[in-house]
Amino acid sequence: MAPTRIYQKCEEPEQTISSNLSTQTAAGFPLKYCKCASEKTHVLILYILNGLSFLLWIILLSLASKYSEMASELEQLRNNQTVLRANGSNMENQLKALHSKNSAYGLKLNESLTMLVNHKELLKGVDNKMGNLETEARKLRDNTFKLTDALYKINASACRVCPEGWLLNKGHCYHFRTMSKHWSFAKTSCEEEDSQLIIINDEEEQKFLDSQKNSKSYWIGLHDISSENKFIWVDNSSPSYTHWNPREPNNYGHGEDCVEMTSSGFWNDRECGSTTDGWICEKPWQC
Repeated sequence: MAPTRIYQKCEEPEQTISSNLSTQTAAGFPLKYCKCASEKTHVLILYILNGLSFLLWIILLSLASKYSEMASELEQLRNNQTVLRANGSNMENQLKALHSKNSAYGLKLNESLTMLVNHKELLKGVDNKMGNLETEARKLRDNTFKLTDALYKINASACRVCPEGWLLNKGHCYHFRTMSKHWSFAKTSCEEEDSQLIIINDEEEQKFLDSQKNSKSYWIGLHDISSENKFIWVDNSSPSYTHWNPREPNNYGHGEDCVEMTSSGFWNDRECGSTTDGWICEKPWQC
């Protein structure tokens, strides 16, 4: 065997080595001795290299195992990332759908609130109208009671609401006399019928007279006979309502101290001695 042979060569007698020392030396060491040392070194190196190779294989196998695990984990992470992206996309779509639904609900809510406000306004208007209707109903009921009471009085006394030829309006009787006479005659004629030349108190009464005048002019109970431009009614009261024609009264001519209601319904001052189509007498209805 090679090792035995090497050891045998390395254990040769020193004499043989010494005898050849003069001819077989190199760097001051016997050549055979250097050869033996070199063979031992080579064997040691081979053992070391084998050990290193074994370690390297172990390291490589360990690294391969780690790489395989890392590759598996990386693939798992990629799969998880794909799932997360898909979930994120689904969640984004769901959020968009929810936002769209919320917008629609918001619009419906605003419409409902607007309708509610409108309903409240309508209810307020209805309440006001109901209040007005209740007020009118109370007035109508009171007037009905008054009329019923008056009818009982009429039936009990056999009297009439207004004399024949007279018109009833809001508790007063009116007589439209059509005769061409001066103002003083008209005044006296009304007094003889227990009435007076008409006193017009408000616009409603004026409208009633306009509806009955038949395009004729009538004397009314207004005059300024006592004091120029200080018009008073036949009961000496000052007018609270007037319906003068434009640019009237003007006291035109020889003095216009009496007042007529013209065919247009407006008032005009006129000479008391002149004539009109007639006059209007008025008296309260009493039974």
